[in-house]
Amino acid sequence: DATRIKICTAGSRIDCVVSRPDSFPVHMLRTWRLLSHNDGMPCGRACVAATWTGAAARLEHLWSTAGSEVPASMDEALFHS
Repeated sequence: DATRIKICTAGSRIDCVVSRPDSFPVHMLRTWRLLSHNDGMPCGRACVAATWTGAAARLEHLWSTAGSEVPASMDEALFHS
């Protein structure tokens, strides 16, 4: 099983963020849940800093203060940064 998630800007191999090994985004993806929420709870800037590494410009786009509701389908759960 994969232990990390890497998200890159389209067409780039270096403008990326990578989750820390076995962090909550990996577990959330395995259960078809939002990568931006830690077990249903929003992930603010401090959470992002503790969970992800990579390009500062990308890290700034990862935090969330949105509610904890889990979407009805993966079509609603896609993470865009």
